[in-house]
This record gives sequence, structure tokens and C-alpha cells, in this order.
Amino acid sequence: MAEQPTPQKTPAERAADRPRTWRPDGPGSFQAPDGVTAVTDRTGRPWTRNTTRWTCTGTRWIRWRVLVAEHGPVTEARRARP
Repeated sequence: MAEQPTPQKTPAERAADRPRTWRPDGPGSFQAPDGVTAVTDRTGRPWTRNTTRWTCTGTRWIRWRVLVAEHGPVTEARRARP
């Protein structure tokens, strides 16, 4: 029996597989996009969100624009797929 070819992903599907990244001088650096609750900074440190502020330790909180400016670029953390 012949093997079925692997279906190719569309550009939109490939883009959805890549985590989004925000840079201090780029779009989205002033306000966190909706739905983003966890990111990693340029050193790989994980940051999580609680309403409008972000933390990596649970004790100190900063705003998104400060996170991107001082620790960026930041990359959206990917959740494990079920």
C-alpha cells in the first residue's frame, strides 16, 4: 500500500505554530495583547501575568511596557497541547 503524502501547512498555520515576539521598538510594546498570560525574556526567564502586571518571582510586579523595554525581546510562552 502506498504511503500518503504529509499535507503541507498553509502560511497561516505555520505562523500560528510560532510563538509571538515583542521588541522594545516594535508594535505591541506598549500594551500586552489579549490572551497573553505568560512570556519568557531574552535570558529565558519565565514571566506570568496577573491582570495588568507581570512577575517572575511572585513578589515584584511590573507593567508590560517596562517588561518589554528592560527585559525584551519577550516571547510568548507556549502551553503544552493536549
